[in-house]
Amino acid sequence: MDTNRPTRGTRRTANLKRRFQQISLFNSVSVIVIAGLVICGWRFQLPLLTGAWYDFPSMKVHTALCFIGSSVGLLLWRWHRLQPHHPHREVVRFSLLAIAAVLLGLTSLILIEYGFKVHFGLGPLLLATLRLEWLHPSSGRMAPNTALAFFCTACALGGLAQRSPRVWWSQGFAILAGAIAFWGLCGYLYDINLASTATAAMGMAVPTILCFLLLASAILCTMPHLGPMHLLTGNGSGSHIARQLLPLIIALPVLIGSLSTISYSLQLFNKETIFALSSTISIVLFTGIVGWNAYQLNQFEARQRATERQLANSQAQFAGILEIAADAMIAVDTQQHIILFNRGAEKIFGFAAPEVLGEALSVLLPDRDHTRPRDHIQNFATSQATARPMGDRTLVWGRRKDGTEFPAEATISKLVFHGRVIYTTFLRDITDRQRAEQALRQSEERLQLAFEGSGDGLWDWNIPAGTVYLSPQWLGMLGYEPTELPHAYATWEQLLHPDDRELALTKLNAHLHDSTVRYAFDYRLRAKDGHWKWISNFGKVVAYDDHGHPLRMIGTHRDISDRKQAEAALKVSEKRWQFALEGSKDGVWDWDIPSNILFYSQRWKEMLGYTDAEIGNSFSEWESRIHPDDKPFVLAQTAKYLHSHTPHSEIEYRFRCKDGHYLWILDRSLVVSRGEQGQPVRIIGTHTDITIWKQTEAQLRRREADLLTAQRVAGIGNWELDVATRQIKWSEALFHFFGFDPNNPEPAYAEHFNYIAPSDRLRLQACLDAAMTHGTPYELDLECQRVDGRTVFMEARGEAERDGQGQIIRLIGTAVDITERKQAALELQHAKEAAEAANQAKSLFLANMSHELRTPLNVILGMSQAMSYDTELSPNQQENLRIIQRSGDYLLSLISDILDLSKIEAGQITCELNSFDLMAMVHTLRDMFRERASSKGLHFALEIAPATPQYITTDAQKLRQTLLNLLSNAIKFTDTGNVTLHVAPARSPADGHPEANTADSTWLRFAVEDTGAGITPEEQPLIFDAFVQSRTGKTSLQGTGLGLTISRRFVELLGGTLTVDSQLGQGSVFTFVIPFKAAIATDIPNTVERQILGLAPGQPNYRVLIVDDHAENRLVLKKLMVQWGLEVREVSSGAEAIALVAQWLPDLIWMDLRIPEIDGYETTRQIRIAEHGSKITIIALTAQASKGDRSLALMAGCDDFVSKPFQPETLCAKLREHLNLQFLYAPLVAPAIAPTPPLATALAEHLRTVPADWLDSLCQAAQRCDDQEIMDLLQTLPATHADLAQQLHTLAYNFEFKQILHLVHTATTPPPNP
Repeated sequence: MDTNRPTRGTRRTANLKRRFQQISLFNSVSVIVIAGLVICGWRFQLPLLTGAWYDFPSMKVHTALCFIGSSVGLLLWRWHRLQPHHPHREVVRFSLLAIAAVLLGLTSLILIEYGFKVHFGLGPLLLATLRLEWLHPSSGRMAPNTALAFFCTACALGGLAQRSPRVWWSQGFAILAGAIAFWGLCGYLYDINLASTATAAMGMAVPTILCFLLLASAILCTMPHLGPMHLLTGNGSGSHIARQLLPLIIALPVLIGSLSTISYSLQLFNKETIFALSSTISIVLFTGIVGWNAYQLNQFEARQRATERQLANSQAQFAGILEIAADAMIAVDTQQHIILFNRGAEKIFGFAAPEVLGEALSVLLPDRDHTRPRDHIQNFATSQATARPMGDRTLVWGRRKDGTEFPAEATISKLVFHGRVIYTTFLRDITDRQRAEQALRQSEERLQLAFEGSGDGLWDWNIPAGTVYLSPQWLGMLGYEPTELPHAYATWEQLLHPDDRELALTKLNAHLHDSTVRYAFDYRLRAKDGHWKWISNFGKVVAYDDHGHPLRMIGTHRDISDRKQAEAALKVSEKRWQFALEGSKDGVWDWDIPSNILFYSQRWKEMLGYTDAEIGNSFSEWESRIHPDDKPFVLAQTAKYLHSHTPHSEIEYRFRCKDGHYLWILDRSLVVSRGEQGQPVRIIGTHTDITIWKQTEAQLRRREADLLTAQRVAGIGNWELDVATRQIKWSEALFHFFGFDPNNPEPAYAEHFNYIAPSDRLRLQACLDAAMTHGTPYELDLECQRVDGRTVFMEARGEAERDGQGQIIRLIGTAVDITERKQAALELQHAKEAAEAANQAKSLFLANMSHELRTPLNVILGMSQAMSYDTELSPNQQENLRIIQRSGDYLLSLISDILDLSKIEAGQITCELNSFDLMAMVHTLRDMFRERASSKGLHFALEIAPATPQYITTDAQKLRQTLLNLLSNAIKFTDTGNVTLHVAPARSPADGHPEANTADSTWLRFAVEDTGAGITPEEQPLIFDAFVQSRTGKTSLQGTGLGLTISRRFVELLGGTLTVDSQLGQGSVFTFVIPFKAAIATDIPNTVERQILGLAPGQPNYRVLIVDDHAENRLVLKKLMVQWGLEVREVSSGAEAIALVAQWLPDLIWMDLRIPEIDGYETTRQIRIAEHGSKITIIALTAQASKGDRSLALMAGCDDFVSKPFQPETLCAKLREHLNLQFLYAPLVAPAIAPTPPLATALAEHLRTVPADWLDSLCQAAQRCDDQEIMDLLQTLPATHADLAQQLHTLAYNFEFKQILHLVHTATTPPPNP
């Protein structure tokens, strides 16, 4: 029995306790609400809320405040009890003590005012202290009964606030406070002026009464299982009666008083009549309460008598159990003298109880074990356990009265009864169990030997875990080694034949849901070599859980592929048949013919569902159970057998079971004794249940028919070739495949080669010869010719079959019609070739378009760059040039997007890592897009987390292009609001919300957030596809639909994933997280652009030839070359170039590859062939920017390659590389250098002189990496701080935010004491 299980009374007590605590919480909150309403009533002059009804007094404001403080204190105490381990529990408890102390002091002073007739003005003082003078309560003090009730409430709260709550103290004062309020209520009900309305200052208001009653009940319900409240919550009969009578007692005066007041108010009766009626009602109700109490006491006594009867019955039952128990129950005292010896002990030991009572326990033990039980009991006496087994893994031996010894198992328990320790031993003779265990071990050994000898495979399925033990015989049956297959349920399912899967699973589920459904049937499993083996399967669920769900199932597998041969062998040898009979599960019968009595074995009866006693031994027991349709045949065969001299017979028929269903029985019989005339005298036989075999045979026939149908439908045929006779047999499907009539014979072996295509005949002949000679299996596709001349295709497979001596006797195989598959493959090949041609055409088109677009764009950008060297341009003209350059750059980016998409699809884009200044990049983007955003009325923001590194290593070009695309889209599709670029370190690729302190992160998170139109959920998966735009993009008629496609592929190349989070009408957030490597400032290459002024003095006079069919392109190049001091000539065709080279002999040729007639490739080759001595440098110029174009140019003889449009710096670098030219540059502005330590110290000293709030703003701007905000702050500094502003401007311009933070920290740290 579980002694820890809660009883019904315990559960009822717990429920009452929980209910009372809920009441306490509700009442505390209710008091706060009522008091709050009263304060609101005074504030807004609402008499209905203050309780000033009729001539009744109203609740004062300080009274309401005291109620709120008391309720808050009670709620604090409740939290204190619910949080036993909170670190601030003591603070809460002291807060409650403080509330109780304040309340106690306040009410004491009020009582002193009344007692000594003085007036301290506590009410106005309290309101002034709390700044509540605006309430303007009515004049007067708290009523004395109200102050007394609050005094009791304060004492009750103080009792709760102790470290060990004073429950009796607290609940007693709470009851007293409630009694005072109840007395005030009775004053109203019975018109007792002293208690309620003697004067406006002396009376207790109705809301005050209600609050006191609620507050008192809340205090009483805090700990209902202790103190006076235990009288209501206990399990005793008194508590039960008190819970029933208390509401009646409280309600009685309230009910009577209410009736009296209503009657008097309505002038139904005068005061004398009301008093008489009230007295009569009180007597009647009191009499009813007394009668109800008597009834409850009678019920309690009846339950007590019933409990006593149950106890007596339990004692009698225990005594009866003690007497009839088969195990020995022996009790001893601390001296180990026997004090209890039951009948079970008498039967086991042979002693009568009087013979051993009072004797030492050793009288029941062998001499060698006298000390062991004594030591065991002594050790047990000092332990904390109440029961444990004896013996410690060894047997306990007992000695009977006749001196014989026996093994036993024993447990000992300890009971303390009225201060006396009693040790009770329960002992069980396990002699029979040991014999059974020995027999079981022997049986298990025999069973294991039988399994190993029979070849049956054993399986043991742990159903919840899904694991299955597969015996070596089980695995070997299918050709597997013990470690080749996983021991799992899925292994069995995978090996099942597809046609048997449904049957197997149906049978299994039926047995799992109902164990009476037999799990025994045959199915096929795939062997290791691919063949299917027929398996006879038997299984049974052997363990269930408490809810009846199966836990374990075991069974066997038997290979029945050779069953027919085994049956034939059984018929040949009687000895083998008898041996098989003894080891099988067949039923046996023995017929004594003269007496017509048959003996039926127990297994014979169990097979039919009967017990041994339910069937007699008469001949009619067998005859009456034969199926009516089979009986004439069976009886005729039996009579024929009796009159013949045949030694044995076999008959199959149906036999009725106990439940009415029929089993198919194989009845085998053998004459073992004959009379003098040779007539049978005794016959023995067996009944074998062949129901499953019959069902399997029927199912096999159905399966064979289904297989033939499936082969015909699927175009699968099979064939067989006799190696010796070369006779071939076809299935019906093969006849249809070749167009033959199935009713005609198959063609001869040599003839059937005529229907194989000539190109495949030799291959087929070679495969057949290898299979017939060496047994080599084959698989090949053949082109065949039907009788009607149509060409078809076949997938042919074949393998050899050997006899017992290993000789190849025949070939078997299959043929599958794969004509449709071949045609589909051919069509697929044509489609692939068409797709490749289309892709090549697309690439050619993109290359041509790139050339045609880049050529004029090269002129636009080149001329604007050439004009930028003109120092006489006005600022307005310079601005116009910048606009032209920006527009050209944007057009170039669109062309590059198209080319990038083509390269991405071709897999030609790779990631090129380089180190760069991340801060410079994002601030450049901010400057680039801030003006565009401002022109649309948008606010552009850049938010950089403090831990973001300044220098990183990744593919800067792809990162910049991705951010350009995302920011451009955000501004393009946002009409109002803002666009924000977020940059922050992240802890992992999936970290969408990075922490603030992740300086050691190797991942960066970029997010572009806008407040635009948003994207619908249906469009979000599609917007990353090429040339696909959202509804907003289509409406705006902007963009090509390539930006997001390219951006996503670039992010994937960088090692991240681009995602979108958008809601229609609320904006979008595009986010990606990429890995990076940290870099330092020295890793960053110098990318400062320097303006070229011309050739340096002393340079040779080099000749430059420009070959281009576009005059504008030639003009751009010529202007730049002439400005740099080079001698330049230009031609428009390849023929002119070849002729001029022979005459003029230039040092360098700018060769356009796409020129009419003779293109640049051929022109270069001819120039190389006709070179005279010195080699001319030829640099290819083309608007086709693919790597293939570069390779073709170099193969044609070019020395280098430049794509259009080009930058002057690129041309300058090529001239410097190939001609070793030196150029003059405009002066370079030296980069800002971080302040040296002395200068940093001076700056920090200077920063100490600026206002603290300005320093705080500077620190916040540096933490956000916002250089623009720092520039704005520097504008606010007065002229006296010009040097400081200049130094800080230099640091911010170079994004040295950490240096600025260091300076601010130094300036705000007090200098050390001298």
